[in-house]
Amino acid sequence: MQDLSKITESAFSLHSTLLLGLYVTAGTYVIFSAVLYYHWTTYNTDERVSRITLITFFVSTFPLLLTMGLILLTIE
Repeated sequence: MQDLSKITESAFSLHSTLLLGLYVTAGTYVIFSAVLYYHWTTYNTDERVSRITLITFFVSTFPLLLTMGLILLTIE
């Protein structure tokens, strides 16, 4: 059996974890925006649907942008 008492450090530092979180959030934002853009250009026949799509985009991406901004502020 291995002695686990000698393991004292984590493999990832806080900076690396925050940077990885930033990359994952940015990737999510890019993929979400691309999918929404595709649906918007494909099904843009009704003005009501276009308005709902734009509102959904801005409401759902604001938390992603806020999260990315907070991560950037915490990374030194």
